[in-house]
Amino acid sequence: MINETIDALVVACANAPEFAGVAVVDGPRISEEQSANVTDRIFIGTTDDTSGLSAEGANDPEFLPGIIDVEQFTIHCVIEAWTGEIGPSGKRTRVFALRNALRGLLRPDVGMAILNTPGLQSAYLGGWQLIQMQTTKGFYAGIIQRVEFTARPIAN
Repeated sequence: MINETIDALVVACANAPEFAGVAVVDGPRISEEQSANVTDRIFIGTTDDTSGLSAEGANDPEFLPGIIDVEQFTIHCVIEAWTGEIGPSGKRTRVFALRNALRGLLRPDVGMAILNTPGLQSAYLGGWQLIQMQTTKGFYAGIIQRVEFTARPIAN
């Protein structure tokens, strides 16, 4: 269920007009040089640290015969804004605009249809952290974002 949802989230972001010009990356950045690119990016399945943590979850047992447990899981994402107005305030404005675009993709009336993952019941933005970095390529603002999901997998 998690693998299919990561794949669906990558495709949904890559195809969303709100993310035109944004590099959508499945997984973490490959190297520090890649992170110093001046293109806005969304990394799906990473926490922007060295732990390699991509997702986490838990099962909520139903304890009823023939009923499949509910899964609750988090997919970690990092959104980086390199473009926008000059200066920290402009980059923060841009990164929060990208975060709001991601929130729009997950709206209940849109998200389940876009993600098109059987058994997925809900998706929403959870906790986040703002990061700001000065690099040799310039300043960028980022958000480490938890995307929360609830699913009841379809029995095979």
